[in-house]
Amino acid sequence: MTSNRREKQLAREKYERQQVRRQQAAVARKRRQRIIGIAVAAV
Repeated sequence: MTSNRREKQLAREKYERQQVRRQQAAVARKRRQRIIGIAVAAV
C-alpha cells in the first residue's frame, strides 16, 4: 500500500470516528435538554 493511500485511509477512518462522536454528542444533548425541560415543568 502506498503511503498516499494509507494517509487517505487513515483520514477516512478519523472522519468516520468524528461523525460517530458528533452523533453521540447530539443524542446526549437532546437527552439533557429533555430532562431539563421535564424538571422545569415539574417545578
